[in-house]
Amino acid sequence: MKHPLIIGAGGVASYLLPVLLKTFRPEALTIVDKDILEERNLDRQLFDAAHIGINKAEALVQTVFPKQDEIPVNIIAAWFTDMLDLPEGIDCIICVADNHLARKHALERADALRIPCFIGGNEYLDNEAYAYYPHWKGTDADPRTRYPEIVSTDGEDSPAACTGVAQQSSPQLAVANIGCAAKLLHLLWVWTRFVPANPTLTLESINALPYELFTGLSRNNALSITNPGK
Repeated sequence: MKHPLIIGAGGVASYLLPVLLKTFRPEALTIVDKDILEERNLDRQLFDAAHIGINKAEALVQTVFPKQDEIPVNIIAAWFTDMLDLPEGIDCIICVADNHLARKHALERADALRIPCFIGGNEYLDNEAYAYYPHWKGTDADPRTRYPEIVSTDGEDSPAACTGVAQQSSPQLAVANIGCAAKLLHLLWVWTRFVPANPTLTLESINALPYELFTGLSRNNALSITNPGK
């Protein structure tokens, strides 16, 4: 993973990015988010009060890269769609936007670019993350198979609907944000580092690896792939 695309620069991204940089050491980074940082975000997101009022992607970069000289970072202040212009070289998508429309577009772009996609989300306490590769499309390992609401989302499920009043009615805890980030980082390591670094792994061993991790009040488990290539 040399150039990840991060969709969403809110709570999960604020916990994920510092560790992702230390662990994976990408050569470039692209972050997409149109949202503006607000004071009410500070209780669960790792931002500084000085960044209130600016774009969240810009705030995230200023928080993680205070000297602005670490690696090339592209900031796109827009809601993500499958038609959004992106820089060359992106080889992995990490979607932490909190709406199905963005997840749908992320999976569609992953299919088009033939690159992996990792999606994370959380509510008050529940949090989950899942991996996806284009050759899993249509299988049980495809998030759209397990969660058809991703593709059947209506116009009300938009990025704008996940701000303001919508966020106040469905609050999130910092512990849920960091839990989601940790699960994403685990799956990223397994599928982008561990598997490629062990070419002698049998198909049976690969099938036993988790492609989804989740934690909640009513469930806590990991799912494994069954014949992902079929």
